[in-house]
Amino acid sequence: MSSLNRKLLRDLVLWRGQIVAIAAITACGIMAFVTMQSNYDAMYDAQASYYRDFRFADLFASVTRAPNAVAARIAALPYVQQVQTRVVQDVIADIPGRQDVATVRLIGIPDGSQPALNRLFLRRGRLPSARSRDEAVVSEAFSQANHLGPGSAVRIVVNGRRQTLRIVGVALSPEYVYELRGGADIWPDSRHFGIVWMNDTALAAAFDMTGAFNNLTVSVSPGGNQAAIIERIDAILAPFGSLGAYGRADQSSDRFVSSELRELRAQAIAIPLIFLGVATFLVNAALSRLVITQREQIAILKAFGYGNATLALHYIGSAAVCVGSGSVVGVVAGLWAGFRLALIYTNFFRFPAVVFQARPGLIALAVGISLAAGVLGALWAVRSVVRLPPAEAMRPRAPAVFKATLLERVGLAKVLPPSVRMIVRTIERTPLASLLTAVAIAFAVAILLVGRSTMDSVNRMMDVQFRYVSREDAMLTFVRPLGAAARLDVAAMPGVLGVEPFRAVFARVSNGHRSRRLAIIGLPPLPSLHRIVDRNMHEIRPPVRGLLMTQALADILGVAPGSRVTVAVLEGRRPVVRLRLQHVADEMIGLNVYMGISELNRILHEDGTISGAYVKLDPAREAAFDAAVKATPMIAGVSYRKAALDEFTRTFAESIGISVAFILGFAFVIAAGVVYNSGRVALSERTRELCTLRILGYGFGDTALMLVGEQAILTAVAIPLGFILGNVLNRALQPMYESDYYRIQIVVSSETYLLSAGFVVLAAAVSAGLLALQLRKLDLVAALKAGE
Repeated sequence: MSSLNRKLLRDLVLWRGQIVAIAAITACGIMAFVTMQSNYDAMYDAQASYYRDFRFADLFASVTRAPNAVAARIAALPYVQQVQTRVVQDVIADIPGRQDVATVRLIGIPDGSQPALNRLFLRRGRLPSARSRDEAVVSEAFSQANHLGPGSAVRIVVNGRRQTLRIVGVALSPEYVYELRGGADIWPDSRHFGIVWMNDTALAAAFDMTGAFNNLTVSVSPGGNQAAIIERIDAILAPFGSLGAYGRADQSSDRFVSSELRELRAQAIAIPLIFLGVATFLVNAALSRLVITQREQIAILKAFGYGNATLALHYIGSAAVCVGSGSVVGVVAGLWAGFRLALIYTNFFRFPAVVFQARPGLIALAVGISLAAGVLGALWAVRSVVRLPPAEAMRPRAPAVFKATLLERVGLAKVLPPSVRMIVRTIERTPLASLLTAVAIAFAVAILLVGRSTMDSVNRMMDVQFRYVSREDAMLTFVRPLGAAARLDVAAMPGVLGVEPFRAVFARVSNGHRSRRLAIIGLPPLPSLHRIVDRNMHEIRPPVRGLLMTQALADILGVAPGSRVTVAVLEGRRPVVRLRLQHVADEMIGLNVYMGISELNRILHEDGTISGAYVKLDPAREAAFDAAVKATPMIAGVSYRKAALDEFTRTFAESIGISVAFILGFAFVIAAGVVYNSGRVALSERTRELCTLRILGYGFGDTALMLVGEQAILTAVAIPLGFILGNVLNRALQPMYESDYYRIQIVVSSETYLLSAGFVVLAAAVSAGLLALQLRKLDLVAALKAGE
């Protein structure tokens, strides 16, 4: 072993505490990178392979009723590969052992066989037999939430008639990876909504659709212009009550899954940069001060013929050991955490399999990133080594220039003990190192604040949505739009205390080349059960004339209040009108368009028609209400506000809690590592000084105060700085957490500020305790002789 390698080993043993601190922070950064990137790779591959192997459709369209022969015209269009027609209908379901009501979406499949597009992955059981009229396959999420499986039975209301379905299989579909009902829903409610597949012949006969279809899916050849194909499909289906064809970007499941994957990829880049930046700083601080303490050794090595390049590689090797060991731990921990995170994602996204694997390319990239951070941190120290002439290095380091401190200039020094004055003098003597230490600790505070404020922000979003916007107990949707008298029928149902009707109609809202296909909601002039409330808690009433839309949709369309937009209704007489945008509401959830219900009825040439109703229920009579809903053929579906809130709490809050736990651990490592590293370097530089003070009569407490007091002051300065930095990071990261489905309003509660500060203080206190133990173990005589 060469002399430099032996020296390297001695240095590593001597500086083992700092190496552990640097390695731990590096491990956090690499762990965050590997966790998020590997999880992204696993989810992306699962999505891509699922879509490919099970032939996820490219285009979708719904009609009122169209003859099967129309499909041949669509199949003849250029670049159209396959067309699959089917019957799709939402119905009320009575689940055994359940009092409340569930809604199932019946989807027809070819009798006894797989569909050409959106093929089913059978988890259990089999497909319905070819001649069966009552066999069905249910979606996995719905089966698990309601304890259904092969052999179970579910009663449904089909076109006004009760029918019992026998479950023969449990399946997944690429069309419902994220099993949303649609409309304004942004999270699944698997207890109250599910997918049921049955033979198309039986389903068509039940809904008087024999020889016809009301839904179709299309696959497009590579290179096909989907926008042009959609336009041709709309023209063909227009006479049959088409609701407008659309691509995957507007398909609720794929849009949500793809949006989540984009957010995950962005987070996999942004969050690890914080940790690796702190690790780079620590490597620079440790090696720079190591060079100062080894001036004489460097001079001797140069005098014996070691060149600048050899010594530079020696110190870069020290940095490589620090970050390299951390990267190994980070890769292993990241792969484990990525696997666990993938399991959490499978609670939301239903893939047949998520293959999690340690990709050599990802591991190599993670190690390369960590080594790059170490080399970058070592550059300043290496520069000092190269520029240090042997003759100059042989001489002791020039003493620092001392002058009156700020406390002395303002006259406060006289009332402070000598130990405090020495602490302040040390901080002023090394302003850059002190500032960088405070900034590094501030990052720990900021990370805590960002992580914990995510929960604050989500809680605020849910509070606004479920306390101020959705104040109804249930929402009823009808099989088809009904006359105004339906409101009275709903009001007469048992347990109903209040009714608020609404009209929903699909339309394409456009401004020039920008457009969106969505539902326009018509509300009463003074809604009380379902209100329009922006993120600042301001209630906005539906306009008497014109439109009101969410700020996010206005940004997509490039419009502002006063602008005119084109509304092409996709139902009924399909009117196309130009309407003024009267107001913009900065709602937190959804891309929504609202109108006064009377104005919407006027545009549709209707007389008080409604699509459904929001209802307020008597808690004591909910069972009677549920029974009445099951007995009402014209009700296609019902959703419960409390069930949606419970589902969110069960799933999203759990995943956020796990993320916050990781963030707490990361922040503790950063704070403890930075404080310990800074204090350990200070102890190495001031060992002779502190031992001299002990011999002169200063007690252990006084000298310990001089060592850890500097870190305490820097931590105190770092906390408010961390609050500022955390809010800046929140603003910078906010776009990563927003999508078409929801927009986060950054909220930081007082509890979050206290937790962030308290946790960092705890980490600093632990590090200070370790430094005090090392100070107590010092051999005073040996330390004084070492300086001779």
